[in-house]
Amino acid sequence: MSKSLKDKYTVENVPKRWLPLFWLYGYGLGLLIYLMMYGLSKTLRFEKLKDEEVNSQSNYIYCFWHQDLIGFYTSFIDLKGFDMINHPAWFMKPVHVFSRLCGLENIFYGSTGHSGRAAADQLALSIVNGKNTFIAPDGPLGPNFKLNKGVLHLSKKSGKPVLVLKFNYQKAIRLGGWDRKYFPFPFSKVTIEFLKLLQVTDNNFDSMEEQLRKQLSVE
Repeated sequence: MSKSLKDKYTVENVPKRWLPLFWLYGYGLGLLIYLMMYGLSKTLRFEKLKDEEVNSQSNYIYCFWHQDLIGFYTSFIDLKGFDMINHPAWFMKPVHVFSRLCGLENIFYGSTGHSGRAAADQLALSIVNGKNTFIAPDGPLGPNFKLNKGVLHLSKKSGKPVLVLKFNYQKAIRLGGWDRKYFPFPFSKVTIEFLKLLQVTDNNFDSMEEQLRKQLSVE
């Protein structure tokens, strides 16, 4: 059975004859997304409520649901010191470009069926070496609020804790798509709660999974 165009190519194997259109799509839309997110971030008021264990001298695996990606990107518009893992599909190129414009240093391409384990190993090594990362554990395709255990394995492998972020929007609309992302209104307030750190080991994997589910629970 032949693959659809959406599933056939990745950012690394787009046919040469399509590269001009691919670059226009990826870099053009990526720049537009950046300008929109940067502009929105400058109008929003952020309140960050941090657990006493959280400090700027340490690096973390930030974790939140896919619905809060816009909240994360606007509140962390400067991603210097961050690396990430992301789906290598060709249509994700604008997200890759946008993330680079935010200061992201390395993108490790991988997901289920696309060298996901190798990419996760690369990301774990980068975290060991001091980088932050962020993961939406119900991504990239849902369903909403279904926990992918990859974030737990990443904490165990890297020896760095998971830091759950909870977002509260003074005023926002919900977009379409499977995750129904929150889009905060300009000039409104976004409150981000930094929850208690969760360090995963071989000995506490199951209990940390339970704690992570509790922290991510949606009321």
